[in-house]
Amino acid sequence: MSLSAPELQLISETLGRVPNDLEHRIFDSLWSEHCSYRHSKPFLSRYKATHRFGALGVEANAGGVQLSDGQTVFFKIESHNHPSHIEPKEGAATGVGGILRDIFAMGARPIVTGDLLCFGLPDQDAWMRHLIPGVVNGISSYGNAIGVANAGGATRFDARYQYNILVNVFALGVRSAQNVIDAEIPQALLKNPEDLELHIFGCKTGRDGIGGASMASETFSEASVSKRPQVQISDPYMGKRLLEISLTLVQEKLVVALQDCGAAGLSGAVFEVCAQNKCGATVALDQVPQRVNDLKPGEIAVSESQERMVAVVHKNQRDAVASLCAKYDVPHGVMGCLDSKSEIKLLFGEKVESVLDPQFVCTGHQSLYTNLSPSDAKGFSSDAAFKYESGTQSLKESAEGWSASLQGCSREWIVRQYDQHVGGRAVLDPVNHPVSVHVATPDFAAHSDCQTIVGTRLSLSPEWAEQYPYVAAWSLVREAMRQLWVTGLKPLGFTNGLNFANPEKKNVIKAFDETIRGISEAAVHYKVPVVSGNVSLYNASEQNEIPPTVAFGAVGEGRLQHHPQVVNHYPDTLYVYELASDSDDVHQTALDQMLKNLGEVAPTIARGFFSDLKPIWQGFIRWMNSMPESWTGNLTSLTRDSILKIGQPVAWIVTTEPLLDLKPSNGVTMKQLGVLTRCFEKQNAELKIECTDGAIEILDLEQLKLTSTHTLTERAQLL
Repeated sequence: MSLSAPELQLISETLGRVPNDLEHRIFDSLWSEHCSYRHSKPFLSRYKATHRFGALGVEANAGGVQLSDGQTVFFKIESHNHPSHIEPKEGAATGVGGILRDIFAMGARPIVTGDLLCFGLPDQDAWMRHLIPGVVNGISSYGNAIGVANAGGATRFDARYQYNILVNVFALGVRSAQNVIDAEIPQALLKNPEDLELHIFGCKTGRDGIGGASMASETFSEASVSKRPQVQISDPYMGKRLLEISLTLVQEKLVVALQDCGAAGLSGAVFEVCAQNKCGATVALDQVPQRVNDLKPGEIAVSESQERMVAVVHKNQRDAVASLCAKYDVPHGVMGCLDSKSEIKLLFGEKVESVLDPQFVCTGHQSLYTNLSPSDAKGFSSDAAFKYESGTQSLKESAEGWSASLQGCSREWIVRQYDQHVGGRAVLDPVNHPVSVHVATPDFAAHSDCQTIVGTRLSLSPEWAEQYPYVAAWSLVREAMRQLWVTGLKPLGFTNGLNFANPEKKNVIKAFDETIRGISEAAVHYKVPVVSGNVSLYNASEQNEIPPTVAFGAVGEGRLQHHPQVVNHYPDTLYVYELASDSDDVHQTALDQMLKNLGEVAPTIARGFFSDLKPIWQGFIRWMNSMPESWTGNLTSLTRDSILKIGQPVAWIVTTEPLLDLKPSNGVTMKQLGVLTRCFEKQNAELKIECTDGAIEILDLEQLKLTSTHTLTERAQLL
């Protein structure tokens, strides 16, 4: 168990005795880093400055923003790093299931998921070759079965993740104005809390997942494989029934509050509901539906068996809730009721096993971590004007090396495992339409005129974030804004998953603080709120630790008439442009305005966009390698420094039409670099490039694509 000596002392002093087994398990789970955010909560307060720009539900299961048509979208990123490294398929699958429950616990129907993955090098480690297909299989098997489209995302390969892979999952759902629900109980009903019952429904409770929250709050060692029983077991078909029951309960006003049984299981759900609503409860643990007959009270309380929900139900609706669960053949139990006391009484049969103050259980540990506080730094730090070198090789050598590398090769094998079109809402295909934004319609009336659409942009912080955490974080936000703009979408909100190593190390917690500061200040600059997120710490092992890694999600809104090319249509000619700012403005405001204008004037024509999160040339080559069919073309006037380095106020955009009517903003120059033409004979697929230094090179695009396509499958030995 992960409780420290000071924490155990505080618990014993507060209780006036040594905690029993049940209490020890509850505190161990709810005071874990995974549940309590004990090291990270002070730093996350920076995000409050962004909430005034339209954030909703920031303290709930998932945060959201309102669409122009009155609907609300809720979205979030969660991590399942530790369990996925131990048991990849179930670890990843239960990560997807958990994030979906967070969404429909808000009364929102999930319409899209995504994933942001970091692996080690598969050709150096047989275990890594086991992890990669296992994680992808877990994500696809759950998402495809439950019927929610996958928007793809991003995948990184780096030796620094060899002993700690990262599995971050994203989900977005849509809620009508009538279906307002979360874990907060209306004040009018709290006047008579004894009328409110605690119901649990979903899978029966077993021993799987016990100690999962604590396990996710520790560094890895050789003994970590023994923690496989702490990894939860998924059931997507029960998850689908749970989704439909939950949304029906909300729609028919049969529940007053809804909470997912996630980390810390039943204890997490019940104690959080009572702490949030400042009430107490009596809970009969033996009334929880159980998979086996010999579960102890402590095991029932903290089991993380999947596909379970806790609902607060008025006693007059008890039979209706039970009837609905019976209709779907889903186990259901009434395990207690609320009261006006400031304590939770836990019973097992006739015996009172424990009486605990929910406020102390949820927040009492914070008094031990008052020394943690964010720095008072503001604005760009001294590393703002950094220049990141990507090498001095020729553009051809760079393209060939990038295509043959795990970092630059095609991710098609991964994305093809996912169903992008289930639900009938997809507008842009993340495989065959390589604009880095997935767009979907929130309603089933998918392709009517003037239909609202929602776009998501998922990305990982750049590899250089370890050296420049603040600038990397700011650049991540800026890149997401630009990707949404050029696709004709108005950015509405951000979510992020913060993955770091041991926070007890000064360099780690400093990078953590600088990362949050960068995201927060960029979000304020763009007037877009950070509405939700997740923190995963202790991603370290005896061998190494991960670099600071942010899984970032941005959500924007647009109109369907701006996206008439429903999935895969490409014209025979594409145009490549370079936009460059001559301003010293560190925020690149002029270039931002130019790209925003482009999205407003011609939102239908963008097919590729490359900015400074990574070298532009690398982004362009990966995009060419992912293009459907074969292409040929010429690019001229390429400035080697501007596309092989980052930190430059330069962007490339590929369009389906010439940008004849787009006037450059003040301080921004625009030039056409060349034209790409569809070719029907693969041997003619080549790109001639001419640099400003006089160098002329020719790329064999078909060979690059073949190399890119086969690199991952060969090096990871994937079938």
